Amino acid sequence: MLQTVTDRGDLTNAPKRPLQSIAQAVSRVVRTILSLLTFAATIGLLSARSHAAEKIKVLTTFLPAYCVAANVAGSAAHVENLVPESTTPHDYQLTPSDVRRLNAAQVVVINGLGLENWLQKAFSSTAQNKRKIVELTIGLEKQLIAAEGEHDHAHGDDHHHHGHENPHTWLDPLLLAHGVTNVLNALVQADPQHAETYRQNARAYIDKLHALDKSIADLLAPVRAQPFVTYHNAFPYFARRYHLQIAGVVQELPDVSPSPKYLANLSRDIRSKKVVAIFTETQSPGRIAARLAADLKLPTGQLSTLEGGALTPAAYEEGMRKNAETLARILSPHGK
Repeated sequence: MLQTVTDRGDLTNAPKRPLQSIAQAVSRVVRTILSLLTFAATIGLLSARSHAAEKIKVLTTFLPAYCVAANVAGSAAHVENLVPESTTPHDYQLTPSDVRRLNAAQVVVINGLGLENWLQKAFSSTAQNKRKIVELTIGLEKQLIAAEGEHDHAHGDDHHHHGHENPHTWLDPLLLAHGVTNVLNALVQADPQHAETYRQNARAYIDKLHALDKSIADLLAPVRAQPFVTYHNAFPYFARRYHLQIAGVVQELPDVSPSPKYLANLSRDIRSKKVVAIFTETQSPGRIAARLAADLKLPTGQLSTLEGGALTPAAYEEGMRKNAETLARILSPHGK
């Protein structure tokens, strides 16, 4: 009996030191696991930061190019616009910091057709720079409209030639959809690891542009026969797409005031063609157009060429819809 009691006493007291050892061992294992998890999380965070830093840089020159690039790139690439929001790409003056941004970009998206002639000097130094330029208008040769001289004009000592074709192709959503494909090809070549993302994004944006085209066509169908005058010759692609009647322009040459003789001829054409409205532009002063409209007792409206403005991925679609709504309202017999 005593032996049994003694044995029980031994059994009760003996495991204390082993249990402490086990607890310490478990504690060490837990600390090791926690350290490994912390290390793994740190590595993951650094990897994510490194991945974000590795995004290719895409630089655009004006709002429509930005919208195309931003929609195709999504979150897979970093997209910035070169020209400030309040400035248009016409005759922009590059700064030294602009040149550094151009050199750092893997892809540069421009309109082409001479709209960005001021880029030529920046890209004339190396063939590498020329290779990373993608033009929205490449491949549109058969769809182009003659410029009729309105973009051959002098500013001080510089002569800016915008080519023989009107560059405002982006005001036709389906021509801009062609530009989406050009940008897609450039991004896939520059960043093949995100190729499928770019393809999916491009398909989605092209679908949006086709939907935009249909909604504008439906909106403007009732006013197709109503002739109107625009401020510049910026809307021939838009008018052709939606079968609109542009009877003339207030200012033949950008930044060059029309002569009294030209305005007299325009007034005669407005009367003979039964023009129903005169439109100015958000980027240009409309004093001459307003005076002309007042003399002829015609309503006026304001259109945007969408060359500048707030840089958001949806800005192009919003601007095009606003233009269409303005035209539909003012050209309608009930909108006067």
